[in-house]
Amino acid sequence: MKAVNKQTAVLAEAVLFDHQLIQRITFDLIHINQGWDDESHDYAYRNRSSYTAQDIIEFFEQFKYYEVEWLLGINKVSANILGVMHYRYFWETTDENGNKVRIVLDLPHKSTGEGIIVTVFKP
Repeated sequence: MKAVNKQTAVLAEAVLFDHQLIQRITFDLIHINQGWDDESHDYAYRNRSSYTAQDIIEFFEQFKYYEVEWLLGINKVSANILGVMHYRYFWETTDENGNKVRIVLDLPHKSTGEGIIVTVFKP
């Protein structure tokens, strides 16, 4: 993710996610739609999806309707991201066309009310 391309969306309704009340989510749509090239440390030069900001918000808002048991080492890991400890979550869902997608989300250990959608991709 590049800081210059991050955008933050305030949710219409806060979402309880793993015992944290999330009021806003941050994401980089270019990263989500193009992916990341580990060699060049830049965006990949291919479009892998065409999600909109609203699509990303709707993926996250699904958690208003169901609860997941987050288990450290299974679908949740602890990670040091830029010197701040976060939990990184992994889950699968479907998009509006019924395609399976995987989502990665970071939440700081110390609750800030913000979730960071790292990426959304089709496996």
